[in-house]
Amino acid sequence: SPYFMELGGTWRQKQTDSSIVYTKQLDVERTWKDYRVFLGVRAGHACRVYIGGKVVGYADDSRQWNEFLLSPFLKYGKQNTLTVETLKHPVGALLEDSSIAVGLNGEPYIIFKTDPCVSDLTLAADYDATLGAGTLTVDVSLFNSSRKGKYYVEIEVLDPKGRQLDRMGRWVIFDKKADESTEISRTWPGVSPWSAEQPALYTVLVRLRNEKMEEEELVGSNFGFRTVEIKDKLMLVNGKPITLRGVTYGVEHTEGTASRQQMERTLLAMKQNGINAIRTSRYSPMEPYFYSLCDRYGFYVVADANLMPASSGKRVVATEKDMIPFFERRVENLYGSHKNHPSIIVWSLGNTRDNGVCMTAAYKRLSSLD
Repeated sequence: SPYFMELGGTWRQKQTDSSIVYTKQLDVERTWKDYRVFLGVRAGHACRVYIGGKVVGYADDSRQWNEFLLSPFLKYGKQNTLTVETLKHPVGALLEDSSIAVGLNGEPYIIFKTDPCVSDLTLAADYDATLGAGTLTVDVSLFNSSRKGKYYVEIEVLDPKGRQLDRMGRWVIFDKKADESTEISRTWPGVSPWSAEQPALYTVLVRLRNEKMEEEELVGSNFGFRTVEIKDKLMLVNGKPITLRGVTYGVEHTEGTASRQQMERTLLAMKQNGINAIRTSRYSPMEPYFYSLCDRYGFYVVADANLMPASSGKRVVATEKDMIPFFERRVENLYGSHKNHPSIIVWSLGNTRDNGVCMTAAYKRLSSLD
């Protein structure tokens, strides 16, 4: 776990004045009872998900892979009618590029997670240029619907050549609460720092084990030791000033959904022409795989949130206080989905045309997260 299944094939479509409705028959096996089942959907501008006519949830960020918990709504051992309604004129559309196409944006998928499971993984990997040492802090969030039990969180760290650097762990006890977390930090001398010039990637593997030390789940992430700071009006990465030779990158003709092969060809061409920095813009954030490529090949990235509010007549959306939650949610999505990528050295509030209290609130929220 987690297990991944694409929902390929044909969806039935129906258009109304306010939405495009996609319907599919989902064959739900009885074995699905053993998991927490999530549906992943990305759609412009917003979507509402139904199982058997019952509302599962709503999401309004067209650049986010939104995941909906299906388990409470499924009828096991039967066909279930899955419906995704993509809305043409939701409130969230006021924050986005008006040219974004309504409808599914990418192939929906299902993820099967064990229970208990790792619900989130946050890595902070700092580099001390003076000592040549790296400090890794791993924050693991866990979910357990039974709210009881004892589980061991094992963390294995691999160096850029795939050799084990360290192994550590900690017991977590569930008692009445469904959500628990644990944080483990360790420092090693002589690590290789990550930079655009030398993109040294380490790996974290997190294994969740039961009281018998049997493996329940395995998740992981690449990461790099690097520190970003502004000092004496210079941007420093790992204590050294850097020069950004960059471009703005947006896959506009495909609404940011270029194939993995196309993205890789583009980044290699950039690298061959001396480009070391990228700002994602319009139809941003990009696909998660894009940032993984930037980690691997070595690019400094300015990552835009999906915020492009624009005035309409006398209305300036970014100045309306009741819109603050929409703006905050966009930067939370940006950070939550891409926080472990060493290539991202700057978060951007988006390709915005308007300013106001909403942008100030988004800035404060993003600063509080990172």
